[in-house]
Amino acid sequence: MISCEEHLSMTIADTKNKELMPILEEIRKLRAKYLKQYIGKELPGQLWCTEKHILSTAYRLTEVAVKNISLGNQEEAMENLNDSKDLFQLSFILIDIGGKNGTDGQSKEQIKG
Repeated sequence: MISCEEHLSMTIADTKNKELMPILEEIRKLRAKYLKQYIGKELPGQLWCTEKHILSTAYRLTEVAVKNISLGNQEEAMENLNDSKDLFQLSFILIDIGGKNGTDGQSKEQIKG
């Protein structure tokens, strides 16, 4: 859904078709809903955004890998897939950190002061 949101945003910018804006808004709501279900909790602002970008990048690396496979670049495709897998695993680490901390890296004790 992240890619869908991005593509529709670019389409709106290119075509200036404001009738598509409500559709973009609904896609964004769905993306946020399912990202929250994937994460399993609310993450602080910057961590939430970082999580979204990590998952988006992991998917794009998979797209690049598929293209490399079709071009016969097996080694590059394997590197892309490994990097995508590493990013996906990092997303779980980020979720874990977000659950232990209060906001963007500060522990709950630091926030209480």
